[in-house]
Amino acid sequence: MTEVDAVVIGSGVNGLVAAAELARAGWSVVLVERNPDIGGFIATEQRTLPGYLHDTYSSWHPLFCFRPGLCQPRRAVAPARAGIPQH
Repeated sequence: MTEVDAVVIGSGVNGLVAAAELARAGWSVVLVERNPDIGGFIATEQRTLPGYLHDTYSSWHPLFCFRPGLCQPRRAVAPARAGIPQH
């Protein structure tokens, strides 16, 4: 059995961010997810009719790109492009 520093249960937005932040800090991390796909409730799925894909809760997931740690590479660029002043 391999030892790890942290086990994160669930691959929703918060679980993914927690695992990424711990890994960036040098921890060895295992992320455990019961579903076949990662992402939690932010997903694209066939929910109604065959061939029709729905973005579950996609209306608010772009907000996460302005939170530290979630979209780190784009954080400095995206607000300026969107006309949002940076402080």
